[in-house]
Amino acid sequence: MKILDAVFNQPAQTFSNPCGFNALAIKQGTGQLEYTTPLTAVSNSSIRLTQTSSISVKNLGVGKYSYEKENFFISFYAFFSDAYSTEQKFLYDLTHDIGFSVKDGNIIFSIKDSADVIKKIYYKLPSMGEAYSIIGSYSENRMSLYINGENKASYDLGSSFKFAAEIDVDLVSTLTSGYIILDKIEVFKGKVSSRYISEILEHRVLANNINRNIVMDNPIYFEAARDSKPISHAMIYGVNKDVSTAELSNVYITDSREIKLIEGQTSGYLKDYYFFPPVADPDHNQIEWLFNNSGTSFEYSFDDVTYYPATNNSNIPGFSGGYFYYKVTLASSDTTINDPVFSGISFICYESKTIGSDNSIGQITTDYNFLVGKRNSSVLYYASNKGIIPLSGGFRYNSGDVRSVEFMYRPMGLGQTSLVDCGDARVSWSAAGNVTKSNISSFYVNGTNQTSTTISDVFDIGIWYHVLITFSSNKQADLFFNQTQTGTMLGSNSNYSNIAIYDYDASGLASKHFNNIVSNPYIASSSDSISIGSDSYNGFNVDVLVHSTQ
Repeated sequence: MKILDAVFNQPAQTFSNPCGFNALAIKQGTGQLEYTTPLTAVSNSSIRLTQTSSISVKNLGVGKYSYEKENFFISFYAFFSDAYSTEQKFLYDLTHDIGFSVKDGNIIFSIKDSADVIKKIYYKLPSMGEAYSIIGSYSENRMSLYINGENKASYDLGSSFKFAAEIDVDLVSTLTSGYIILDKIEVFKGKVSSRYISEILEHRVLANNINRNIVMDNPIYFEAARDSKPISHAMIYGVNKDVSTAELSNVYITDSREIKLIEGQTSGYLKDYYFFPPVADPDHNQIEWLFNNSGTSFEYSFDDVTYYPATNNSNIPGFSGGYFYYKVTLASSDTTINDPVFSGISFICYESKTIGSDNSIGQITTDYNFLVGKRNSSVLYYASNKGIIPLSGGFRYNSGDVRSVEFMYRPMGLGQTSLVDCGDARVSWSAAGNVTKSNISSFYVNGTNQTSTTISDVFDIGIWYHVLITFSSNKQADLFFNQTQTGTMLGSNSNYSNIAIYDYDASGLASKHFNNIVSNPYIASSSDSISIGSDSYNGFNVDVLVHSTQ
């Protein structure tokens, strides 16, 4: 039985509960709730929790001393601005210690018993650069934590367990730094089918294929994913790399091919090398490793003498192939909650700085270096490793007939830049954040034509947006991104992906494409989960269109 369903469709600051129960979500804090791009395909906005604006979830009727035999689960979608070195509590009852928190890249689900002992289970997220479906459940004296529909942690509380709370829990958020984005908060009492957890929740974050949505309207299209045929090399321990050549200190390789700290150790390292074949462009490359979260640091060397620090998905300047030495350090200040992991590296060297279009002869080139993300995913994933990421520069679409341009955009700074520039047509903003639109007939962001003259009212750092810009007339000049034609106003290392160039006014497609991108495809299913009898009715835990029954 669903008792709370909170969907944050802007611009409301109060929320009704369509489930018909007293449970509700209310605004908390002194600031206005901030709305941004949704995390699910069932809402048009999500909310951003900050130090001044948040929500409180009340009157749930779960987790009470007298309800220890009553099952429940709390479900939501979340994106975290960083891994957090100090524990940040959100959707958490501060008096009775039931709810969720995040620390060192771990999602933590807590429950306190009547003896004031807090039970915690946790899971270390593989990356802080994407959104997750999260569920905390209590079922028959057992607590469980689900991430993206999979059970990642469980704990048997015992048959004598009783909750600490004697009154309704009140889930609040008390952030001291950064932000957390939440979407689609649901609370259920009673048992919920495993099918709902493993399938329905997963489908909510799987949006329609971006390519299909855009290409069908006949633009020149650039997916801008790593499938643009790079020269690629990757090594993973236990797959194509043996740990026998490595120097290990306080670390070991697990059965699941991961490098972890030996139990009881707070720091350790792996030092190793790999030979990469020679490449043509020593500056146009990037390195990447899995588990982009806290507790892992990476250094590299060309001679095994001088080592340089590297960040995940970064450029290694001057490397043209040969022996590549590296040292991976794992460290944890709290080994009970922070378990750093390393599994291997990918090193990608590109044949050139040219990306060809997916459906024509168009090209994207640059005078600067850039990185290319490995995945073409929905905006709902909030993936940080996606699209073209210019490195202190920009890139251009080589001349053609341009009237409209469409792309997914993730700003990593709001300092002075030119978003797009096609000669006398430009969208840009100053260092003070003042927006200038020259010969622009429309500027759509997430399906809404923007009129604000302040860029912070349009974009937030680190958030994915759908953008469609239409010029006042067709242009024949090169189209520049993240810079002006003259090479000035170079922007931050922001993400551009799924770039479409139209030779016609495509402004009428803005709302349609955004809605398609953030919505689910129809799912056909055959199930025996619904039945109608003379004495009872069994149905789904979610809204499902029933075409026929037998």
